[in-house]
Amino acid sequence: GTEAPFAPEVNWAPGYPFLLAISFFVFGSAAPLIILQIVLAGITSVLIFRIGSRFVPLRVAIIPAVAFALDLSIAYYNGTAHTDGLFMSLLTILVYALFFAERPARALTPFFSLGLLLGALALVRTIGQFLIVVIPILYIVLACIDGKGRKQAIFGMCTFVLGAIIVMSPWMMRNHEILGSYTLGNIGPKMFLHYYVKDFLTVKAGASHTGDFAKSDTAKEVEVQIARELEELVQMDGGTPESHFQELALRHMGEDPIAYAKFHTIGTLPYFLAGSYRHFFVSILGDYKKRAGLPYPSHENIAHKMTAVLYSGTFAEKWNAVKSLSFVLVEILWRVLLLVFGLSAFFVKGMRNKYLVLVLWMLVLYFAFLTGPASLTRYRIVSDPLLLSLAGIGAWMLIGYLKNIIARRNSSRILEHE
Repeated sequence: GTEAPFAPEVNWAPGYPFLLAISFFVFGSAAPLIILQIVLAGITSVLIFRIGSRFVPLRVAIIPAVAFALDLSIAYYNGTAHTDGLFMSLLTILVYALFFAERPARALTPFFSLGLLLGALALVRTIGQFLIVVIPILYIVLACIDGKGRKQAIFGMCTFVLGAIIVMSPWMMRNHEILGSYTLGNIGPKMFLHYYVKDFLTVKAGASHTGDFAKSDTAKEVEVQIARELEELVQMDGGTPESHFQELALRHMGEDPIAYAKFHTIGTLPYFLAGSYRHFFVSILGDYKKRAGLPYPSHENIAHKMTAVLYSGTFAEKWNAVKSLSFVLVEILWRVLLLVFGLSAFFVKGMRNKYLVLVLWMLVLYFAFLTGPASLTRYRIVSDPLLLSLAGIGAWMLIGYLKNIIARRNSSRILEHE
């Protein structure tokens, strides 16, 4: 609220609000921060090209970079005061600098600087905090595959982690005093309980698959149940409802872990497949129509609709759910094509190149599975540069693979005629 007594913020990390505050304090508006986001998005496009050029000809590497630059949904999130665009650009810079850029063999300063960048990235969006574990593992394994510089890689990653901790630890200690846990924010447990587990319990209870199950009467009943259980935990163990989000979520997940694993896996697929252009047009055109007093399209959770398609049992339920997606099916097919191309990137030659493709895929999957059943299309924006890079690499590899098959068949036919 805007009036005392004020409650301390526990869900979100302070990185983006801090940048907004600086922008308003110095310039009186958020425009400078948005301009910075647009500039960083331009740099991201260049880095997509540079990553691709390590695997494919320059004329091919430029295609995913151009696709990124022309993506209206990405332009929207970079041109507005959202964390998505800034996080996406910082992540791409970090990945490129660690895995694709050349550095002095024994220099530790670049690793420390990149650790500071990771800390800043995690303060923009808390989903980045676990990269402090994931990235060092991926980097050290790459050094082992190269067969040289293992000690330098280990020292480099220790320096990298130190830089990240220096940036992240003050806010984590502050949250420990409030929540009793060293965390950058409570948004993870909140999402886990109020989106993942809540939706899981809703679907498990037999909510209809013909609409958005998260807005059904069953979902409202589950929400009341969760609120009651949180209140009981507060009365028994003290604290606040926020401090019990994770405990309650894990309890419900543990009651049927196999069913939850199925739900989470199915709910993750829209991360790769759901269209984002409808969201863009609704956000932009819908706002103008609303201001003009004209009928305007409403926001729809495409991820929930797609989950309904994948999760529903009978053919009739699947058909009704598919019909509800009719306006975005074309883009979904495009996303399927990108996914096929991205997986085809593993056809690349050379162990090191295959592992670099695996690194890109591991990072994409990291964000996909953490957002899970709440896979709104905006959550995909953060890893789109990596996925587009993979799609460009894979498309070239797949074309080459098909050309070889056709050439072999033609050679066989010529030999048969001779």
